[in-house]
Amino acid sequence: PLPEEELFYVEPSGTYVEEIMAYRREMLEANSRFDGCYSLRRDETAADFIEHCRDWSNPKTPANRQGAKGNVILAIRKSDGKMVGCFQAHHILSERMAKYTGYVGYSVRPSERRKGYATQMLAKAKEFLASFGFKEIYVACLPENEGSRKTILANGGEYVKTVYLEEDDVELERYRIELS
Repeated sequence: PLPEEELFYVEPSGTYVEEIMAYRREMLEANSRFDGCYSLRRDETAADFIEHCRDWSNPKTPANRQGAKGNVILAIRKSDGKMVGCFQAHHILSERMAKYTGYVGYSVRPSERRKGYATQMLAKAKEFLASFGFKEIYVACLPENEGSRKTILANGGEYVKTVYLEEDDVELERYRIELS
């Protein structure tokens, strides 16, 4: 894994428009999942994505239609300013999140995978959620996603059970992580 100081974390803003759009293009070209990117798959402009993220994290804005609130955080590499990944940390969970997907979603751009970035992002998400007073969180991954499983285990994840999410027709492995 890379040294922690190689990344810094920021909320989406106009400063990162080019990186957000480059990330989006690479994810679409690779047909990757946008876990942790909120609406970046459907938002065709960085401005729309940034606005959605601001609304979603603003305590004065009502929870989204599923009843969730949280923050989207970009992981930026210090050496070159490249957006290598992003994560969502949910401090208000919908029923779906509470039962299936959990508190954190994350993704790493395809050209930057297998470098330890996801492990660092999940560690940062744990810190963030601990600041809200959470003592434990749940995180899920697809059974075939070995990289995500390793990320969760490296962050203290303990396997709880595999659940079936009927609306997406997928099984998810759920893990519990204690926060300090």
